[in-house]
Amino acid sequence: MQKDRLAGIITIAMRARFDIRKYSAAEIALLAIFALGLLLASFVVAHHNNIRLSAPIELRPAGLSVSLPVGAGWRDTQAWRGDQQGNGFVLAAQFDVGTRTEAVVQWRYRPDTNKGTLQEQLEQKVRVGEAEIVDAGQIWADVLIEWVRAQPEGGPADIFLGMAQINQGYVMELEVMAPADPDLAEQLFKLAAKSLKFTPDRPL
Repeated sequence: MQKDRLAGIITIAMRARFDIRKYSAAEIALLAIFALGLLLASFVVAHHNNIRLSAPIELRPAGLSVSLPVGAGWRDTQAWRGDQQGNGFVLAAQFDVGTRTEAVVQWRYRPDTNKGTLQEQLEQKVRVGEAEIVDAGQIWADVLIEWVRAQPEGGPADIFLGMAQINQGYVMELEVMAPADPDLAEQLFKLAAKSLKFTPDRPL
C-alpha cells in the first residue's frame, strides 16, 4: 500500500507540465523542496508501519541479548562496543533519511554506581538533560524495565528512557529518540525493550 502511494506521488510529479519561464528561481526551489518533502514523508511512514528487529545480539559474559531495528535507512554498530567511560558496553542504531537522523535507539550496559532506585536514576538523568517527565511506567521482558517519557525544555522531541537491573551491581539502559515523530519513538522503545533477554547467574 505504501509502495502504491509512493508510486502515485512520483507519477503525478512526472505528469505535471508547466512553463518554467513563468516561475522565479525561488518558486522553483520551493516546489522542489515540497516534492522532496513528500517523498521523505512517504519513506518515513513506510518504515513507521514496518519496523523489523534484528536477531538477538548477545553480550555473552553478561548473559543477555537485545535487538535493534533493521532495514533500509538503519545503521547500527553491528556489535557491542566499550563505552567512553571504559566500564560498560554500548549498542546503537540510527535511522537516516537523506542527511537527517530521524530516530536513534541505544542500549547501554554499565555498573550500577548510583545507590538510588532505578526510578530515581531516571529522574536524575531527566533533570541533567533539562527535561520534564510527562509519562512513566514499567515493561516486563525477562526482567522488569522501569521507564519514563521526557520532554526537553523548548523542544517537541520526546525521549524514552528505560532501566533494568541486570546481574548484581549492573544496569541495562535503553534510550530512544525520534525528533519529528514521538509515536515512532514510543513504538521503537516498546519493541526494543521487549527484545531484552537475560540468563541469570552469569556475572560479567
